[in-house]
Amino acid sequence: KAAEARLLQAQDSKSYVGLLGDLGFVSAIGALVLADRVPAERLVGAQTPGGTGAVHQLFLLIKTANPNATVWLSDPTWPNHPAILNHVSLAHKSYRYFDGQSGGVDFEGMLADLAAIAPGDVILLHGCCHNPTGANLSLDQWAAMTELLLAKGAVPMIDFAYQGFGDGVDADAEGVRRMAEAVPEMLIA
Repeated sequence: KAAEARLLQAQDSKSYVGLLGDLGFVSAIGALVLADRVPAERLVGAQTPGGTGAVHQLFLLIKTANPNATVWLSDPTWPNHPAILNHVSLAHKSYRYFDGQSGGVDFEGMLADLAAIAPGDVILLHGCCHNPTGANLSLDQWAAMTELLLAKGAVPMIDFAYQGFGDGVDADAEGVRRMAEAVPEMLIA
């Protein structure tokens, strides 16, 4: 109620924002996720209706830009990922991710499966707080994934719904930020 009252007092228009949303919000999110690690001229963003909306929009972008791309998903992954990919008719495969014995990432299995990626394919990674396992890549594993992406010509897509809920806003973002500095393009939801 207090927020509504503040908006009522400060708002001078009910006009719609542009198609990309509130550009001040978009800029602030870019700074939150990437800090100052990527030059502003390399960033393009849009406000979406929630994280699922962002994932959906990015899958549609992939379909439009490269309809032959395969999106690689961790096994397991958030159930909405394959559901949305099926809805937009975009090919997808899975890669091993979780090691039930250790409760951590099966990184060797992950790398073995991702050896089959093709140039232009998209690898969906969870930025932190992997859903549903909670197992996260270490900074060394983020570096190895970056090398793999660069060698294969694949594009990373980061589902970053839980930034700040793991080890902290900056700690959760460090692997993503390092990858963003190195790769020519990246998609972040």
